[in-house]
Amino acid sequence: DLASGQRIRLLGLDAPERGRCMSVEAKTTLEMLTKGRQVRLTDTVVDSYGRTLANVYVGRTLVNNEMVKRGLAKFSAGNNSQTDTVKPSHEEAKREKRGIYSDLCRSTDPTTPCTIKGNIRDGKKYYYPPMCKQYSQVIIDKSFGDSWFCTSDEATTAGFVKSPVCK
Repeated sequence: DLASGQRIRLLGLDAPERGRCMSVEAKTTLEMLTKGRQVRLTDTVVDSYGRTLANVYVGRTLVNNEMVKRGLAKFSAGNNSQTDTVKPSHEEAKREKRGIYSDLCRSTDPTTPCTIKGNIRDGKKYYYPPMCKQYSQVIIDKSFGDSWFCTSDEATTAGFVKSPVCK
């Protein structure tokens, strides 16, 4: 939030929502990098929801890149003049399993006795019991709402439907 009260979102980034894996770390880091400091905005756009997005600089530091480099936000290229800077940081964070890419937040194997995978992609909530054809390929990303369930009923109650690839 700027001193004027205007809220700026980081262009091309998707950080975990409140209550999800690494959300506290993302918020704390963003505050540490920006709070009380003079920022410079570039590539400012307004999205279809009326939100202002920009590349945010503190001095010469691109805050968007710092968040991605630390594994505290996903990068989606879109129309961003800094793609060539941020994309390699995104790949490095994934490769090094930092933050949202760590085993704390992402897994393909159960981290609990519950083995049903609840996966959200493109706004669709599907669950995958272990006998599903693509089960081993489904990644549970707790930073973005994926979950482990013990029963199909539990997954259904949470709003997930059985994946069409499961017979």
